[in-house]
Amino acid sequence: LEHAPQLAYESLILKKEPRLFRKFKFYFYGNFESPTKEELYSLIDTGHGSTLSKAPDLPKSTRELSNQSMFSNTIIICHPTLCAEDNVRQIYLQSGKIPLSVNWFLDCITFYKILDFKQ
Repeated sequence: LEHAPQLAYESLILKKEPRLFRKFKFYFYGNFESPTKEELYSLIDTGHGSTLSKAPDLPKSTRELSNQSMFSNTIIICHPTLCAEDNVRQIYLQSGKIPLSVNWFLDCITFYKILDFKQ
């Protein structure tokens, strides 16, 4: 994370870009100790994102599914030990979202950009 402050400064001050997580809602699946959920929430708040207190539900209708801005901007972050195939499948079946590792989240901060979800 050592380069993140410089990249954030360049993005926010020099390029006048909005904060990193401004469009996103995050749900953290599992227990987090280092960093803690509170520390992760603080990073999201600093980046103008928001957090969810419960996992998102599957869309209930085609209308809800077609509202891509609501559905596509929600990201589930899981602890690396919970990103095993069985857990990923369970989370996907409950929410319609493929969870991403907390490492992806921290890499986004390190590079101060939203990385490809496939990483």
